[in-house]
Amino acid sequence: MLKRVQNCLFYKSTRKSRTLYLHIEEDMLYFCQGTLKGIAKESEGNSQADQTDGRELRSMAKVAYVRVSTEEQNEARQIEALKGYGIDKYFTEKISGKTTKGRKQLESMLDYVRESDTVYIESFSRLARNTADLLDIMKKLEAKKVHVVSCKERIDTSTAAGKMMLTMIAAIYEFERDCLKERQREGIAIAKANGKYKGGARKEKPSDWEDMKAKYKQRELSVTDLAAACGVSRPLIYKWLKE
Repeated sequence: MLKRVQNCLFYKSTRKSRTLYLHIEEDMLYFCQGTLKGIAKESEGNSQADQTDGRELRSMAKVAYVRVSTEEQNEARQIEALKGYGIDKYFTEKISGKTTKGRKQLESMLDYVRESDTVYIESFSRLARNTADLLDIMKKLEAKKVHVVSCKERIDTSTAAGKMMLTMIAAIYEFERDCLKERQREGIAIAKANGKYKGGARKEKPSDWEDMKAKYKQRELSVTDLAAACGVSRPLIYKWLKE
């Protein structure tokens, strides 16, 4: 095609140049059509490939997490409170919030959300019943660049005010922990001064520990067997084995 353009420029005044010019236009049309078809095919391929966990990639999904503690309780109140936010997907479960263990819907929600998504909750107590677990969950969501909106507390972590409130919650938790440890140390010091503090009794290895350890190395005894025979915990057995 480049050669035809050069010829066309050289024979500009001739009939041949007009013929070549028409050929150039025709070649350029075919070239553009082929390019557009290639782009369309590539776009279609990317659309089919853009799947994550069985769902198409999407931006800024609104996800709700709803939890009640017992089977007798009803989650309708929480769902009603979240109705005005245009929720795309709900994760609902009936389980205690004392711990994060065994909460399958919470785990599914944390796995589902992607960057720029927003998680809506009726209150922070729905995520966790203690500050340590709450901060751990919030840390996981923050690491995935997911925002959280709590209706009751009126906190939105996508805003400067929301981020400040979350920082304050974390600071208060650390302050409470430090105060608890300080009170514990003061109490121990007073008890020691009054001769009332004895502390935990140190566990001693049994006299035949070396024989038991040898049997463990020969796979004749397990850690559980050793713990039962010595009357101590498994972590202490592991500590003794490392010594």
